[in-house]
Amino acid sequence: MSGEHQPRTAPRRGCPDRRCRQTAWCELSTVWVDPDFDPDERAFYYVRVLEIPTPRFSAYDAVALGLDPEQATDRPTAIQERAFSSPIWYTP
Repeated sequence: MSGEHQPRTAPRRGCPDRRCRQTAWCELSTVWVDPDFDPDERAFYYVRVLEIPTPRFSAYDAVALGLDPEQATDRPTAIQERAFSSPIWYTP
């Protein structure tokens, strides 16, 4: 399958320490090895990160005003931030 894009995911979930959800000092790390790595083929890798869903500011405002966040706006009450790393390129 040389030359074809072959995306794969290796999910990792959450922080083992529940305090991380309220603070920014938690660190997550892992080591991943490509089980299909062929040293004779070009490859690239990147990391995609999904944050746990968090309330929008409009939801906080609605609660502070005594309103139902679901009915206060036509937008979702929670958002999920995403981030991507720079690619890591491998060339034989």
